[in-house]
Amino acid sequence: MGEFVEFIDNSNQRERRFGRIEAIVSLLLPQDSDHPQDALKMSRLLRHDELGIYCSHARSRRGHKELWMIEEDYQIIPPDHILGRVLVWLKDLPQPTFYDFYVSEILYRNATTNRLQIRAVNLRHRHPSEYVVAPNPSPVGNMKVFKFMIDIYNDDFGTFRNVYHSLGGIYIQIGNMPFNLRKQLKNHFIVGFIPFGGHFDDVMRPFLQELRRL
Repeated sequence: MGEFVEFIDNSNQRERRFGRIEAIVSLLLPQDSDHPQDALKMSRLLRHDELGIYCSHARSRRGHKELWMIEEDYQIIPPDHILGRVLVWLKDLPQPTFYDFYVSEILYRNATTNRLQIRAVNLRHRHPSEYVVAPNPSPVGNMKVFKFMIDIYNDDFGTFRNVYHSLGGIYIQIGNMPFNLRKQLKNHFIVGFIPFGGHFDDVMRPFLQELRRL
């Protein structure tokens, strides 16, 4: 996830678009409701002629390699719509040796006016993959490195009948599991409980320390 790709547009099979893989999602199709299908949640990269009111002579003169990222405007596409990977340089990151396109500005929707506005790329929302620091390669041969996504959530529940005070449970789930396994109760693992008057941060602190050591 987080890779930039060229893909086929859902509404026009002849249209080729550029975008970023934001997430892998599962879709329940009416004809196959018991077997969810994997799909890709894509953000879009716009060409200059798609900028609308922000299309200007000054921007067009920067060259054909510039694209504009639009935030929170996603498409859900099947995996076979991916045509291939493209190298995109987000200019708030160090410049790579090779790249096909670059992004210096983004479009976002103003929550007050509900209109698209433009701003510098360094003000974008970062993709979760950008916060993951890969460990140094293993000195022993070509040992593979695996990444695990852990979902952590808490839920309050009553302990017994009419008891006023609730108890908080903290749970984790392995996000790498396919959808049909993630929805099973046995694959939600309990970390601990938050007693009445306790604080979430106090309960989580030792668990997060163990994760860092792991």
